[in-house]
Order: sequence, then C-alpha cells, then structure tokens
Amino acid sequence: IRTLDGEDWIDGMTEALKDADVKSGVFATAGCSMTSAGAPSLENGLYDAEVGFRLIVQREKPLPIVGDGGIIPATLTFGATKDVTLRDTPGTTNHDADNLKIGVGVNSAGVVDRALLHFALTGIPVGATATTANLIFTGLNPTAGPTAAKVRRLTQTAWVENQATWNVYATGLSWVAAGGDVTDVGEVDWTLPTGSGEFTLTGLAALCQDALDNRSGQLHILLRNVDESTNGRNITFRDSEYNPIP
Repeated sequence: IRTLDGEDWIDGMTEALKDADVKSGVFATAGCSMTSAGAPSLENGLYDAEVGFRLIVQREKPLPIVGDGGIIPATLTFGATKDVTLRDTPGTTNHDADNLKIGVGVNSAGVVDRALLHFALTGIPVGATATTANLIFTGLNPTAGPTAAKVRRLTQTAWVENQATWNVYATGLSWVAAGGDVTDVGEVDWTLPTGSGEFTLTGLAALCQDALDNRSGQLHILLRNVDESTNGRNITFRDSEYNPIP
C-alpha cells in the first residue's frame, strides 16, 4: 500500500492509526478479516476476550485520507452508544441494569426479548460509500437453534436507554406499536447463534449507508426473532458497558 505522498506504508502504521486523533469512540482496526458483501452470515474471530457490541464499517476508498480531525482510516470500529432489552412481560420494566446483558428471542416461559442498539457513525467522510458493515458480538447461553431472526431499522429514534420498555420509548411516551417502532425496509435476515462465543453478523452496509445519507450518521436498529410464538429460542449478548472500546 502507498501513502498519499508516495512513501511506503509500513506495517506498523496500522497500530499508529489506533492512536490517531480521529474522533472520540472511533479507531482503526488491524488484522480484520472482512467478509465480502452478500448474504448475511455469522463467523468467529476478531477479539480475544468477550466484548460488547462492535460495528465495523469499511468505506470504498482503500487508502486513509486526511480530515479535520487527523487521519481517517478506511475501516472504522464503533461501539454501541446505547443498548437495552425490551421484554414483553412485564412490559413496564426497563432492563438497562440487567447485569451487562442484552436479550433476543423467546425463553422457555414464552417471554419475548428484543434488543435495541444505537451507533453514531461519526468520522466517516461526507459522501463515502459503506462497502461492508459487520456487527461483532459475544453470544451467551443460547437455548436452541438455529433460529431465524431479523435486524430492522427503528423509526422512533428518541428512545432513552434507562427508560425504554416494551410499552414506552421514554417515560410517559408510548411506542406506536408495543415492542419498538420499526420498518422492514432494508431489513437483514440472520440466524441466532447455536453456541456461545464471539460472532460476526455481516450484511449491514445498506443500513449504515442509509444512516450516513439520510440520518446524520445515526443508526438505530432492533434485533428480534422472526417467530416469537415458539418458546425456548433465545440468547443473551454482552452489552456496550461490557469491555467497552477504550
């Protein structure tokens, strides 16, 4: 790879980019095996320890460019700025303090969990194209699988992490539809992991591009099972407060 001024780009520069003054909460990633665009899939592999949600976005230009905040690398990693479980029973309880975990699916008693996530895609140049976007997460204690699931864009973006419940997105403010207001436009199909560990959910580039082009870089998504009438098909994930991005 060549730098902008023609000098060789040394291998150690990737590590230096991690320390570059880009923007708070964003850093370059080294050694990432990016999955090509296409059907969403789950893979293992980027981190040695359990992590909260990470979103890795790669833009179309392979070389770093210089922005107002310093060097802007081609691949950026974002931690979730907020995340919370919506649980239908009882529908009035906020689960932000649930032991650093987020739930998706239906437990053995028929209680439904959905996950809300927010990422602020700051530091990506205006007009950039997201070529790949992958969600990294740690899955814990799945009860059954494989189970079909969806990623959908939230249309109500004013939700408050420590107030949102199945019934309301903030204290005194109800969802239009209990369980979170979403659109199926651009939804991503995936499958709940059948084991515990770190996984990569691919195929989120279109949702990220929509956030960059139309929503000031703010990506709000909901994760849920397709079939929420079948019991015993759920999993928990480490949330954003667990081993966060430094």
